[in-house]
Amino acid sequence: MKCMDTYCLRTVFLAAALCAGISVAETGIAGVAVAGQPRGDGPVRDSSMLRFDGKIYDFGTVREDGGKVTHTFAFRNAGDEPVVILSAASSCGCTVPIYTREPVLPNGRGQVEITFDPMNRAGRFDKEVVLMTSENARPVKLRIAGNVIPRSRSIEEMYPVFVGHGLRLEDNFHAFGYVEHGKTCRTAIGFVNTSDRRLKLRIVVLPASGLLTVDYPSIVEPYAKGEIGLAYSLPASCGKYGTLNDVLTFETEGRPSETSVVVTAVAIDNRDDVIDNYAPKAELTKNIVKFGVVKRRDKTHTGYFTVGNTGEAPLHIRSVEHRSAGLKLSLRGGDTLGAGERRTVAVEFSPSLCESGYFVERVRIITDDPFRPMRELRVTAVIEE
Repeated sequence: MKCMDTYCLRTVFLAAALCAGISVAETGIAGVAVAGQPRGDGPVRDSSMLRFDGKIYDFGTVREDGGKVTHTFAFRNAGDEPVVILSAASSCGCTVPIYTREPVLPNGRGQVEITFDPMNRAGRFDKEVVLMTSENARPVKLRIAGNVIPRSRSIEEMYPVFVGHGLRLEDNFHAFGYVEHGKTCRTAIGFVNTSDRRLKLRIVVLPASGLLTVDYPSIVEPYAKGEIGLAYSLPASCGKYGTLNDVLTFETEGRPSETSVVVTAVAIDNRDDVIDNYAPKAELTKNIVKFGVVKRRDKTHTGYFTVGNTGEAPLHIRSVEHRSAGLKLSLRGGDTLGAGERRTVAVEFSPSLCESGYFVERVRIITDDPFRPMRELRVTAVIEE
């Protein structure tokens, strides 16, 4: 009788503590601890005493516009102590768990209800919900999966960028990624003429890299769909490295549009003839240099990082890029690091050449490392007047 009274009293105290917003660890109840905080009376168990009927559920196919779908994971407490689910975290905002919050007594049952919203999530999905319990055990992981059948989309949804006179585009930005010397990379942006008349189209590439070509029809028929072809072509000896930025401007029916399309790429060395065991390898000791709080009237602050070559071949620095007049690096395009060489790089920061406020600048370092040609370094500061 005494053991039963103690067990009941523990359960009452546990429930009261949770309702009052007190952590389980603060209650001092023997045999119960918050997940992540050892009880001190034994090692962490490999598995929870919550026995689920199943931990994975596949919804099969669901319609994107068919509304939310829900599955309930039922479980039983197979242990000899009350168990409380302290939290349930999903891997996506589209997945919402609702779970039994009161203590689950030994041999008692509870449930975790998981709801998935398929709207704007066409295609295969696989989501995880992680449960933290009052046991001294590893988290419990539940999974839902399925395939969302796309709904019919309006023209405005498929082509959200309006150019003018009924012409719409799929996107107003495209990033090619890496483009190698001696190669041509191609892609396309879709368009549609939503009007009932033929449109005269003209696209102008603002002077920038000089390496982008654009292919498009000069006349677009009523309600016609098509593509604007984009291609970056880098001659083997062009000498261009680093970021390529180009801007497309549009004219429809002879009138300029306020809409533009930005196209970017990163020019690097050709990697076809790389020998895996004889290649340079770039490494940075840090990816951020922090100057903290500085005064705008200050002249110069200096920070440091180290760049190294852990490969077997010389490492060539092709380009060092940033957009701030207040930054200056001792590392420059054209520098070379021998195999195994390390070099300390000075970063000079001049607050007087920058606006006051929070300063963040990204530095891109392009090398002939064939496996990771681009490294990025952030420089931050808070500039006070």
